[in-house]
Amino acid sequence: PNVGAINEALRFLHLDFLAQSWLGDPHIALYSICAINILEWMGFSMIIYYAGLMSISDDIYEAAKIDGCGFWNTLFRITIPNLSGTTNTLI
Repeated sequence: PNVGAINEALRFLHLDFLAQSWLGDPHIALYSICAINILEWMGFSMIIYYAGLMSISDDIYEAAKIDGCGFWNTLFRITIPNLSGTTNTLI
């Protein structure tokens, strides 16, 4: 139960005390499965968000820059609202 890529990497880094049965311990099994699922789908989500970012017109950003919007205003008033459809699709 203490073999696997993560445990071997921990032993290589001299962190033997962290090596354990990740899916055999009922206290951490659910967290291990959640972490695996997140890592499994992260690449797909990043590609979808990248496509969503590329679909936002540069004219909108240029108009915001002319109006004096800074980074945070641009992020919260242009980028995130325009990615709401992408976020809904991923959810």
